[in-house]
Amino acid sequence: MAIFGMFKNLLLGQQSNNQSTNHKLPSIILKDVNPMDHWKVLGEIAEGAFGKIEKVCSLSNSHLIAASKAISPQEGENLEDFLVEIEILSLAKEHENIVGLHACYFFEEKLYMILEYCAGGAI
Repeated sequence: MAIFGMFKNLLLGQQSNNQSTNHKLPSIILKDVNPMDHWKVLGEIAEGAFGKIEKVCSLSNSHLIAASKAISPQEGENLEDFLVEIEILSLAKEHENIVGLHACYFFEEKLYMILEYCAGGAI
């Protein structure tokens, strides 16, 4: 089964016929919620193999600036890696040395991660 199909099945709570699914989606992922209803794009920061990063501002708190990572899961990518990243970031959200995860959305076949904005470029 294509990795994207596995992702959709996980989000819909379904299982593949040829493989058991014991993954539990992190509760921070909001399904069928448009992130642009909550965040305003201020500009593009970067674009890479897994998607693009945009600087965004919260519509409910104009002082909250973040980075939006939009991911389109494709054939061959490891869904489990994305879910593990989301789970780890959601558990470590209060750690001063780890980039915070503000929100996560699955909308129109894309995964959006709204991350703490860190000025200064890549490390």
